[in-house]
This record gives sequence, C-alpha cells and structure tokens, in this order.
Amino acid sequence: DYRIILHMKDKEQIEYYGKMSDLEKVAGDDFYRVHRAYLINLSYVKAYDAKTVTVSETELPVARGKYRELVKKYLSFFTRKEHL
Repeated sequence: DYRIILHMKDKEQIEYYGKMSDLEKVAGDDFYRVHRAYLINLSYVKAYDAKTVTVSETELPVARGKYRELVKKYLSFFTRKEHL
C-alpha cells in the first residue's frame, strides 16, 4: 500500500494508505485521474489544456494520452451539473 495525501478544499490534508486505483473506484463520477499521482475533483477545475489542469489554485500535470478523456469527463460532469 502507498501513502496517499488527500488535499481538502479547506486546506486540510488527510493521509490515506492504499492504492490509487482503489480510491479511484470509490471516488465517483465527479473525480478523474489525470496522472498516475493525481485524482482530481472536477468541481474545482478552473482551466485545462493538453499538458496541465488547474484545480483551485494548483496547476497539475496531465499525463500524455489522458487529455481527450479529461475533456470528455469534464464536459459530461459540467453538462450533468448544469442540467443541460
């Protein structure tokens, strides 16, 4: 198992011991894994491009090959959230 640090919106950090893939399974549709080390909450995405995604005030890398799926997931999330 790995030590995973969850960064909460109130700046609190929670340590979780397990596998990122297990966390990804239980996180739900509002989350997407943009990189082997980052699972993001789509509610806090401010901007994205083929190389980076800005979540709140933090810029994170987008893994090669994950950009297309990120766009699909974000548009699906946004459509669901806005009831479009």
